[in-house]
Amino acid sequence: MPTGDKSNTYTLNLTEASTVTVEFESTVGIENISAPNPKIFPNPVKDMVQIAGAEGCTLQIMDVVGTVVHTQKLSASNEFITLKQLPAGLYLFKIGKAGGQMKTVKVVKK
Repeated sequence: MPTGDKSNTYTLNLTEASTVTVEFESTVGIENISAPNPKIFPNPVKDMVQIAGAEGCTLQIMDVVGTVVHTQKLSASNEFITLKQLPAGLYLFKIGKAGGQMKTVKVVKK
């Protein structure tokens, strides 16, 4: 009788000489999801930040209380974002595609 637990370990106890064929297929996760892996620099930033590797993604900039202070579609592989209008402080840059994974990066504005 096969026994199993959540670790996918099974034990078969055979009483006679037998041929046993066992096939397992374990699927974990979600297929075809690519998380954005943008590079944001410089960090800390004074007036202008560069975002590379986020083409086709949407950028949301939030302050530390969660207020969205800027939203932008990133159409080029290398984008420059002006932050002159924002006061000094810590900001969260959320970058991702609609229905996909998001990456959040902390950025310090001087």
